[in-house]
Amino acid sequence: MKIGVIIPIFNPPDIFEEVLDALLVQTVAISQVVLIDSSDMAYENQTFIRSKLDNKIKVIYEKIRPFEFDHGATRNLGAKLLGDSEIAVFLTQDAIIQDNCIEELVTFIERNNLSAAYARQIPRDGCSILERVEREFNYPEGSKINRLQPSTIEEVFFSNTCSAVRLKTFWKLGGFPEKIIFAEDMIFASRLLKAGYSTGYCSEAIVKHSHTIDFKENLKRYFDMGVMHRIFKDELPIRSSTKKGLCFVKKGIGFCLKNQPQDLMGFSINTLAKFIGYQLGKRYLLFPIALNIKLTKNRAYWNSV
Repeated sequence: MKIGVIIPIFNPPDIFEEVLDALLVQTVAISQVVLIDSSDMAYENQTFIRSKLDNKIKVIYEKIRPFEFDHGATRNLGAKLLGDSEIAVFLTQDAIIQDNCIEELVTFIERNNLSAAYARQIPRDGCSILERVEREFNYPEGSKINRLQPSTIEEVFFSNTCSAVRLKTFWKLGGFPEKIIFAEDMIFASRLLKAGYSTGYCSEAIVKHSHTIDFKENLKRYFDMGVMHRIFKDELPIRSSTKKGLCFVKKGIGFCLKNQPQDLMGFSINTLAKFIGYQLGKRYLLFPIALNIKLTKNRAYWNSV
């Protein structure tokens, strides 16, 4: 089975070297790696990437302009560049996969006759309490398979931080939605389930990934989430997201009180940022585009609408 990896990059962080190193020690063969670069420093990036991967894994490097980046379209381009690969593994530029991660994902898909699966995220050392609780909440121990028409937001949850997809099915459904502000992965997972295919969460496939973001960045990220939920409200079981959010807050407060009470204020403030951002995003149609551009994390999206 031919497995290809797709990584969109934009001014990659220092840990990007670890991301590439992890590809070289996987317990299953990778036929090629596609990197789609919307950075300003493209020449330096390509030189560095080839110094790490050339003569070890086939590298396909594609340069796009920053304003051309789109969460769905860019990944679809990567899938096209994979050619005859059977499985596409999607990664982000800050996701460090464990040695057996790709093998676990592919085996999980094959064993359970799935069309797509995503990996378990564990936080990096030194991350915030919010990030730690979020990773434990969204990526628990114990794998899960979804085979039915989705009725809750948990059933369509999916993450392209580290995922694997059968390309034959991927293209049958037209790939990821394009011109999308955020969460192309969840929309695609929902469409898979509604078309009668199956998805899964493989907790044995582990990737180290977390962010260090403040109130402003959390607000922007969840503004984009709210916009996405508003646009795709007829495709996603949005009603259940409120209940899930309350469960998350309860878990986070409990964790802080039990383990790190000094972080309760920081957790509360950043959780408030998420709530405000999400509520604003759901109401984006009430605002002028200029304000939406100030509130968003994905400015390129608003230049295309």
